[in-house]
Amino acid sequence: VEIYNSLNDVTKDLQTKLIINHERLVGQRIPDADEIEADLKAEEEAKQLAEEQAAAAAEAKLRAELLEARVSAVSTAQTAVATATSKLPKEAAFTVTLNNIKRQVERIKTAEKTLELTPGDETQLATITEAKKEIDRLFTNFMNSYNSIKQSAATVEDKVRIVETAVEYFQTSGIYSQQFIDDSAQYVEQIHAVAAEMKTVMDTADSNLAQVVAAGEGYIVIEEEEEVEEEVVVES
Repeated sequence: VEIYNSLNDVTKDLQTKLIINHERLVGQRIPDADEIEADLKAEEEAKQLAEEQAAAAAEAKLRAELLEARVSAVSTAQTAVATATSKLPKEAAFTVTLNNIKRQVERIKTAEKTLELTPGDETQLATITEAKKEIDRLFTNFMNSYNSIKQSAATVEDKVRIVETAVEYFQTSGIYSQQFIDDSAQYVEQIHAVAAEMKTVMDTADSNLAQVVAAGEGYIVIEEEEEVEEEVVVES
């Protein structure tokens, strides 16, 4: 009010004057040193708060994912074992496969002996080609199932890692109660039990593979995966 009265007193003679021109003036209040310091402090506090909120949100997301991982990883691993088990051939069917491979091997051996007496016999050559193709077909069918079982085993191995990592986080983060940590331990036991089931299935599959290769008597060759050697760098 005091400022208004002062301004009104200064401009009272202008009340009856005509405005013939004008200029726009830009007025800006200059903060003092204390206000500048306070503004910088507020800006820094706002930035720190935003960073803390972002970190808290990321932490909450991680906790949620890990909590979910306990259950979903076990469930996924159990499904993988069920899938792998379904890919194992029944004993009778597997016996048929072995016998079929052995039969084709005998056809090849018989044809090769005949060729020793009649070299170039087209019938015997055709028999050998046909028998080898049948062995290849039987082996390919077997390996399709075997590789599916291996994929399931890899899935289970990955889920074991997820559960173990999650529970380790619960134990070391310092934000979970001991009761919660103890309850989470059951998921480690469950996933290890599932892994044991998967190992049994994989052992059976490996045994079957060995029998198939043996039945092939050299006509079935498994290409071994090349091992990648890690380069060791010695700092001087």
